Amino acid sequence: MTPVKVKVENQEYLYILWDDNTETKIDLPALRDACPCAECQTGKDPKTENLPFKPLTLGKKTEIADINVVGNYALNIFWKDGHHTGIYEFGYLRQLGKQ
Repeated sequence: MTPVKVKVENQEYLYILWDDNTETKIDLPALRDACPCAECQTGKDPKTENLPFKPLTLGKKTEIADINVVGNYALNIFWKDGHHTGIYEFGYLRQLGKQ
């Protein structure tokens, strides 16, 4: 399972067309909230899986500046607020698209 096409639609959704012709569409706020990096995962409330409120990350938090492919297994998303350490594995992205 490899992306054939990846694009941001209207700064609202991440669209992925996979090599098996499956399409995935992920809401950008949900994608950002699901960031798998250590910074974003640290401090999550185990009951709700919500992060503590961080007012400094408002604004361009859910706008994507760039996307790079990492090897043959993931995408690295650069958010317009400067965050860029999340490596989203392809399987993880497919899961997020089903939610």
